[in-house]
Amino acid sequence: MNRTLNVIKCISAFFVICIHCTLQYSGKIGIAIDGIIRVAVPIFFLISGYYSYFEDNEVAKKKYKKRIKNLIKLIILSSILYFIINIINLNSAQEILEYLKNKFTARNIFTYIVLNASPFQGHLWFLNALLYCYIICYFMNKYDIKLNKLYKYIPILITVTIMFGEVASHMKVNITNIYYRNVWFYGLPYFLIGCLINEKGNKIKELITNKELYFYMLLGTILVIIERFATAKLDMYIGTVITSISIFIWCVKNPNLLNIKPLEWIGGKIYTHIYILHYMVINIVNSYEKSIGINIELRGSNIYYLNAIVVFLITVILSIVIYNFVNITKKICQKREIVNRS
Repeated sequence: MNRTLNVIKCISAFFVICIHCTLQYSGKIGIAIDGIIRVAVPIFFLISGYYSYFEDNEVAKKKYKKRIKNLIKLIILSSILYFIINIINLNSAQEILEYLKNKFTARNIFTYIVLNASPFQGHLWFLNALLYCYIICYFMNKYDIKLNKLYKYIPILITVTIMFGEVASHMKVNITNIYYRNVWFYGLPYFLIGCLINEKGNKIKELITNKELYFYMLLGTILVIIERFATAKLDMYIGTVITSISIFIWCVKNPNLLNIKPLEWIGGKIYTHIYILHYMVINIVNSYEKSIGINIELRGSNIYYLNAIVVFLITVILSIVIYNFVNITKKICQKREIVNRS
């Protein structure tokens, strides 16, 4: 068990919430933070890839199958949840019909299947992209093709993401992020880097010292702040690549350095719940603010930072409740099966 990695998963989950709480409106500090916290999603893909590298083909096949099944269930449940939430917020049957008509267009179906863009809630694209990563791994394993065959494409895919995002922004060309924030150009390269770090773990540990990693973390952070001020709000910067990979390798090299038990538990047990549920909580917090008359457009900087913390705490509590409910339900079902067998 990597305790440091679990703590980083918890922090990354909080960063995702910060991204969706729109910290860039909080002045220059908020803009800088908005750039820095973009490491969160790459780190999640790196972690998923790291734990998806197996030397034994039979073990790999079983693991990929199980993860694909579990993730499909999670995607269905998440989609149903946000579909219901979206429907509830509509006021008439006509609005519901219009909503359904707009959501299930040929274009939306295409972007969902090919570009992972969820028609129900934007942040669910991550689950769809991760599912594709597991499917790719499964079929490569099935046909006895090594994952290292894809490693040479990593720099190409990341370069395309930077070109479509950061370079295009500098050139005043607006490319919708679904065309590069998807499994092909965003998720898969980081996923493969995670696999590569697992495969070459011992060599990497020997080649790179902690001091060098701290330097790269600092360099990446400074670079991403400069890039954030120089361009529009993007999903990934050059500095993001450097920082996220450096943090991840540091976690692999120092598995027990961060031993903060509450954060470790959150990162190890309920970070997926937090990722799925946090946008619902954000909507609830926003609705509450409107109901008590807070002018959303005129919020001060402190309110935005407070929102991220409040949303995180509420989401953690809700996730704990759901996690315990699911575990208790599983235990009850297991006991019933034992009784029925006897």
